[in-house]
Amino acid sequence: MVNFGFGLLKSSRIDLDKFDQKKFSRLVEMEPDVLKCIACGSCTAVCTAGNFTLTSLRAAIEEIRNGRDREALDMLKACQLCGKCLMICPRGINTRHLILSMTKIYSTPAENIAGKDRSAGKVAGNGGSIAGTKTERI
Repeated sequence: MVNFGFGLLKSSRIDLDKFDQKKFSRLVEMEPDVLKCIACGSCTAVCTAGNFTLTSLRAAIEEIRNGRDREALDMLKACQLCGKCLMICPRGINTRHLILSMTKIYSTPAENIAGKDRSAGKVAGNGGSIAGTKTERI
């Protein structure tokens, strides 16, 4: 191979063998709108959480297509499900349902259990308080 004096960093390489076609097919089955995304970035531009964290539905979809499931889920963690992206999407994608479906399919079973505990107002190991803080009556 010819050495041009530069190359891709290991972190920039995409290994398409890591792409899980079964999970993506399941996502398309649950939420066919994922195929309608044109990666315009409108959702990212209006995202409230995106102003403070690395939250981008557009980028998360691309990460999944590139076989980087973990990175995709990390981008969706801060999503507040506020619906701004739903209102602005030029393709009419139900972004809330898509985010929830992506999280459900690509999370590990342990993460799914932890998510259910949080939604019920219970966080294991801290007496039912949220994020480790105790609530007090005033």
